[in-house]
Amino acid sequence: ESCGVLVPNKEGDKFVLKESRGIENKETFIEEKSPLVLELNSLRVVTTQIGEMKQLNAIIGVGILIRKNLIGVLVLGRKKSDDDYSREDIEVLNILADALGVAITNAVAYEELRHKANLVTIGTLASGIKHDISKPIDHMDAVASDLMARLKQGQYTDPAQMLNEAGNIIEKCRETFRSVISISEKYASKPKESEKRVILNVGEELDAALSVMQHRINKAEIKVKKQIPENLPQINFDKDYLRQILDNILGNAVDAIEAANRSKEDAVISVRASEVANRTLNVRLEISDTGTGVPDKIKDKIFKSWFTTKGEKGTGLGLALVSELVMRGGGTVELESQEGKGATFILGFKGVR
Repeated sequence: ESCGVLVPNKEGDKFVLKESRGIENKETFIEEKSPLVLELNSLRVVTTQIGEMKQLNAIIGVGILIRKNLIGVLVLGRKKSDDDYSREDIEVLNILADALGVAITNAVAYEELRHKANLVTIGTLASGIKHDISKPIDHMDAVASDLMARLKQGQYTDPAQMLNEAGNIIEKCRETFRSVISISEKYASKPKESEKRVILNVGEELDAALSVMQHRINKAEIKVKKQIPENLPQINFDKDYLRQILDNILGNAVDAIEAANRSKEDAVISVRASEVANRTLNVRLEISDTGTGVPDKIKDKIFKSWFTTKGEKGTGLGLALVSELVMRGGGTVELESQEGKGATFILGFKGVR
């Protein structure tokens, strides 16, 4: 006529009634070291009204065990026939208790898995933000150092000129941080909620991305070669997404060339764009470098989260974010590389006229 299941509370120090039908005193809980729990740990089935069984008006209690650990209690009142529980009844209840144990364990495992997935998501977001913020900080440090060097060399004779230059630097940094915040908010939101597609000129966006890291490019003595046709179709894409994609690929190109220790003549980043006829994604953008290249054995891992070839200097998120943002915008990204000779990232976008 009545039955119920008691499971541990969040603190794990007592069993509380979670699911029941016809059980009295539903607020009843059983202490972890109560006589009933001790009996169930040794006998599995209790058929006497000891302890809280009386409060529940339960006739029988069956321990729900996983690897000999008590994780719950199945309690039942009198049978409708008012007969005693037979040995066959108890065997059936043991089978039912085993099934409940598996179900409870799976539910707990699922919650733990979901919690871990949330932690990974939070970790990815946090690392992504760290990855993005390091760039404007590096940029600030570089331009500030350059400003101080020119000041020491006496290039500023007018204080107003120097202050104006410093103001320009601060404004550039402020603009970069606004972009970082915008991009980070997009990472944390659902794709369709975060996208703000606009018509973009690929050449202009490339110039803007190159401008941000111009100091790094100059310091590494890297030549940049661009081939952007004037009649190239524009693309309908999220501006922040494209900025992040270009920043990561160009930044990786600089890192790869520096790691390869190329001579001034051989340190080259090439950017080529073209229109591809009879293709849905008819704008093709190639960004090549003369860096270390990517070995064949890890090419299939290069766009995966947490994978990096840079050791402690890398987060393993830059190219994973590139892949994610390109996909969100309906584009494609591929890698062609030869170890020791460099790499080429090929992006495909849908052009509009």
